[in-house]
Amino acid sequence: MEERHYITISGKDSLAAALIQTTRYPDLPYTFLYCDVKAELPETYQWLDKVEQSTGWKIHRIGKSLPDLIKRLDMIPSANRRFCTSRAKIGPMERWYGKGRNYVYYGLRADEQRPGVRPSDTTIPIYPLMEAGIDLRGVWIILNRRGLLPPAFFWPSLYYKVCEMLGDKWELIDELEPWEQRMLFAGRTRANCSFCFYQRYYEWVWLAETHPPLFEQAVRLERFTGRLQQAPFTWIYEAGHIDNFIRNNRARLLKKRAQEVCQMIRKRLDGGLFGEHGETELALTSCGLLCGK
Repeated sequence: MEERHYITISGKDSLAAALIQTTRYPDLPYTFLYCDVKAELPETYQWLDKVEQSTGWKIHRIGKSLPDLIKRLDMIPSANRRFCTSRAKIGPMERWYGKGRNYVYYGLRADEQRPGVRPSDTTIPIYPLMEAGIDLRGVWIILNRRGLLPPAFFWPSLYYKVCEMLGDKWELIDELEPWEQRMLFAGRTRANCSFCFYQRYYEWVWLAETHPPLFEQAVRLERFTGRLQQAPFTWIYEAGHIDNFIRNNRARLLKKRAQEVCQMIRKRLDGGLFGEHGETELALTSCGLLCGK
């Protein structure tokens, strides 16, 4: 029976898993995949190019255009309508699989409590990070050594707000490890779609502030879907239209996120476990192992 080996790359964990797997078993014929749904952030594309240049891998960009899919279905995805993953990512990826036995390698870490992918008669999921006992800190160490850290998504407004709140204790920031600083002052948790409905409110603020054209794309998709069905859809059900919500709540949401970061910094430096707060809701509840993972 013919065997194929596919490594999906979508974020820091999956890249670390790819590096571990190809180091441990370098002679296997790997195919590297990235599910590009034409809704990625510019930083993500730059990072993928850097990974290809550094490793020499050819990362096949597969996937279906999510903006086109949204227009065709006349609705935007949500937690109850996750066609963004199933139809724009999983479907195109499965079409790559050939007959025989397919081994697919995912970036599920040893410190995560989340289900993996169910195996089938032809597809066997493998988790190199779990097998090697590698946690969040280990992922950052691996990528830092290779010079392949994920996009920082640095948010200057958040950084300066935190410094303002810390006052004369702003130097506490320097006591954090570099990877902790990257996580704390990022405007995005994962390199998901620019308009991912799992984003926290502050992440929408970051998008509007740093990538106005992408934010406007999300606004247009929200306002012009659901008309044929006479059932308007919104990115955040309880918030109403995203543009009005962000415009009216930007300062409050930035302040709230800054307060959370200050609290994390104090707890971390008081001997608390940074890891339990290091990844936000988006990282923990996102659509699966193909989305920014």
